[in-house]
Amino acid sequence: MELFTKQKLSMMVPMRDGIRLSCDIRFPDGDGPFPVVLERTPYNKALDLLSEEVGRWTSQGYAFVCQDCRGRHESEGVMEPMSQEILDGVDTVDWIARQDFCNGQVVMTGESYCGWTQLAAASTSPSALKAITPCVMNSEAMDSSFTTGGIIDTTPVWWLLLNTNRGQMADPVGDWDSFYKNLPINRLDETLGFEPMPAFREALDPATAVGYRKKREIFQGLETCDVPILLCVGWYDVFASGSMKDAAHLIQQKADCRVIAGPWGHSLATGTTCGDLDFGQGSMLDMKKLRNEFIAHHLKGTPLPTELGKPIHYFLMGSNVWKGADCWPPAESEEQSFFIDSVRSANSLFGDGMLSKKPPSGRASDEYQYDPLNPVPAIGGAWLSLHAPAGPMDQRPAERRDDVLCYTSDELLEPLDLAGIPRAELFVESSAVDTDFFVRLCEVYPDGRSMLVCDGGMSLRCRNGADRNEPNKPGECHLLRIELASTAIRIMPGHQLRVEITSSCFPRYVRNLNSATHPLEETESDAVIAEQTIHHSTGRPSKIILPVLNVP
Repeated sequence: MELFTKQKLSMMVPMRDGIRLSCDIRFPDGDGPFPVVLERTPYNKALDLLSEEVGRWTSQGYAFVCQDCRGRHESEGVMEPMSQEILDGVDTVDWIARQDFCNGQVVMTGESYCGWTQLAAASTSPSALKAITPCVMNSEAMDSSFTTGGIIDTTPVWWLLLNTNRGQMADPVGDWDSFYKNLPINRLDETLGFEPMPAFREALDPATAVGYRKKREIFQGLETCDVPILLCVGWYDVFASGSMKDAAHLIQQKADCRVIAGPWGHSLATGTTCGDLDFGQGSMLDMKKLRNEFIAHHLKGTPLPTELGKPIHYFLMGSNVWKGADCWPPAESEEQSFFIDSVRSANSLFGDGMLSKKPPSGRASDEYQYDPLNPVPAIGGAWLSLHAPAGPMDQRPAERRDDVLCYTSDELLEPLDLAGIPRAELFVESSAVDTDFFVRLCEVYPDGRSMLVCDGGMSLRCRNGADRNEPNKPGECHLLRIELASTAIRIMPGHQLRVEITSSCFPRYVRNLNSATHPLEETESDAVIAEQTIHHSTGRPSKIILPVLNVP
């Protein structure tokens, strides 16, 4: 690759509080001024010197600016993840627009945290910001990655440990499965031998965690945002559901928003395989090209690519075709209820748990024990992990356990297309003052494979809201309304639907030790075995509600 001959490195750009952030700038051929592509990153801007994407931008006549976020690498200040990105983003866009090399038009690009920096800047609608293209990120990243119904995801645990110091840290753990068994969770910085890390402590201290997330909320700003947005997500990415909610609301508000949702994890369209399934060459899109064309449309008036003809361009897994929609869930999606039931018991895949449209008529409930010192293993899913694969994976190793209830439909006689947000309504009891419940939706293949489609969960203490903390009274029955992740899939004839219910998914989520102590502060001595009951009588009909497409 040719080295850049027109560039300015390590330019220090002042923010409104006097802190200076370091930028590298690469210029295209010609005298300018140029439209500018900006990427703001915590992952070391110097790495972009070798990026082919930079050359792609400059070859099309754009200047490219890459900036280290505050407190990272060459930039001054202290890294306070996400809270600083609104003002720093606005100040950087305004500074670029005033430079002689800029023609007054700035766009932004980047994935993951670099997607957050775009949404943060756009939430204030800077006049020079003409379009953003955030990938695998959403406006409520702190909520969607930190908690699922109040259950703590381990994604922010490792991210904060590795990314809040100045430099990029090598993996100090290796065996993360074992590492997450160290308790309490909110003192893992000390477990690694670090000095106490303020950002880590604030995010994971129950007394400050809710306020920490609220300080980083930007969705209200996006509601009135007039910056065109292209969101790119993978069905098996931890941020996917939040991205689809962002898109649904923005489109409803008549915002200029487009979405591409495909069969990927946190890495977009890097291959045809995700998890244990191959979705074929038709699943591949040139995401960089589509982002470039979206930006060119808003800066140069060129036509939008055909893939962005409708606001939402989504991949229907199973049929392995791309479809378009004007809203999310699609207008032709209708909710249908599937009830759980059993005759003897639904414990494990060897039980007789049933799933059908008929209301329950068999046994009134199923029971299992949840031992937090012997948790159900996480197998794939919408997981952002340093060491474990995401995606649709065979759940049978978990389903063989008696602490996993399995409810399986008859073989389908015709295709069943799902597109939207599945949700479960469970009538539950627990002997513990607090515990968790997880629901997984799987597709059972004729050869027996039980492939994860999507899942969701809820902490019993958060049954009336993720920010609430209401202990359970053993013996009380509660109706839990659990939202699963957005998905789009065709269940083929001869295949079956399966719903799993259990109380752990480790190490994807922090274990709930079933005590009165907050899960972030629990130690192994707090662990209690919980007796769990899932009701499915005529008076307490637990069910899953699926978004079924009513057209072929």
